[in-house]
Amino acid sequence: MDYNYKLMATKDNVNNMFKVSKNSFLPGDMMWDRYEVVELLGEGASAIVYKCYDRDLSDLAVAVKVFPANVAEDDVSAQRINRELRTSFSVDHPNVARFYNCLRDEKHIALVMEFIEGGTLDNYIIKQGGKLSITETRFILLQIAEGLNAIHAVGTVHRDLKPANVLISNDGGVKITDFGLAKGALGLPEQKVKVEELSGDSNAEQLLRTTSAGDCVGTPLYLSPEYLEHGYIDERSDIYALGIIAYEMYAGFEPFESKSFVKLVSEKIHGECPTLKEIIPSCPQDFSDIIQMAMSKDPEERYQYALDFQADLKEMKIDSASGAIDREGNLKSKRISGVHNTIGGEVKEKEESPLLGVFSNFLIFGLPILAVIFAIVYILMTQELPFMDDLKVFLYDFFWKLGF
Repeated sequence: MDYNYKLMATKDNVNNMFKVSKNSFLPGDMMWDRYEVVELLGEGASAIVYKCYDRDLSDLAVAVKVFPANVAEDDVSAQRINRELRTSFSVDHPNVARFYNCLRDEKHIALVMEFIEGGTLDNYIIKQGGKLSITETRFILLQIAEGLNAIHAVGTVHRDLKPANVLISNDGGVKITDFGLAKGALGLPEQKVKVEELSGDSNAEQLLRTTSAGDCVGTPLYLSPEYLEHGYIDERSDIYALGIIAYEMYAGFEPFESKSFVKLVSEKIHGECPTLKEIIPSCPQDFSDIIQMAMSKDPEERYQYALDFQADLKEMKIDSASGAIDREGNLKSKRISGVHNTIGGEVKEKEESPLLGVFSNFLIFGLPILAVIFAIVYILMTQELPFMDDLKVFLYDFFWKLGF
């Protein structure tokens, strides 16, 4: 498959030049005589994502990301599509969104991907009231780290890891998506960010959460200090972004509150953010230390690999009324009787009575055995066999003494 779309024009304003109209495809329309449009899922700077049914694969639900065809004429946009294709092809992992196909005609370029029934992590956090419990935060982080390790294993840095690029399925599965900024993990410096271009923007808060198409490659809130200061990036930059995501999930807000891009860069490079333990006293110290290490300003003091981050999370112990998390990362739930309250991730238990347990075991195991014995005795006593008279006398006497 030839997916190397190159580049006949110089870079221009991608947001204005290359745009797919929302009316390009409507529910019921067919794309490439194969994909039936179901609904619009979302809109990005230069692409629109639709939910479709693949008529060639028994109506398999897929996500189709559609770009205008002339995006291939733009250097920056063409490279982003190429990166997304190459990375998606090379990674096969349950925590990374799968890529199925690439399509093109005179008007559009489309990437066909796995459809996840659910939504993005940022929307999930909002639905949960703006923050997550310690157990749910940890559960999601373990899956993101798994997917991140798979991406790094093929020599790629995601470069735009953020809640909007993490999908949460309805069954709790986590998938990393959107590899438009992914790059080979060579640890090479890039062009230094031009902070003055964003410093006076009236939509600063939105820009801090948006992937830039300019010299600042990535989403400012999640960019690492070494990239902002020196333009240097490698796998540890993704781990820094993962730490920011963890902080945001558990605390309910970002570690750096500055709305100005210039001030944000200064905070990240020169400042210190409060630890989770400092702002939430009930936060386990181990968890606070793990997240603080992931967000270390110095990449040498940060986790060097996503697997290291994952290993420490698995070994972390959480003492709470709902049970402890063991070293294998499994929630050791206690037996609960009665109604339990799960607000804030805590469970209020009522201990079982020992006598209730004995009675329950008798009902489960004792009654069936007694029923079988009585059935056998009844059958024998109703049969006319030579030895039955003596047996009946014995059994009547036996049960009389037992009080039956």
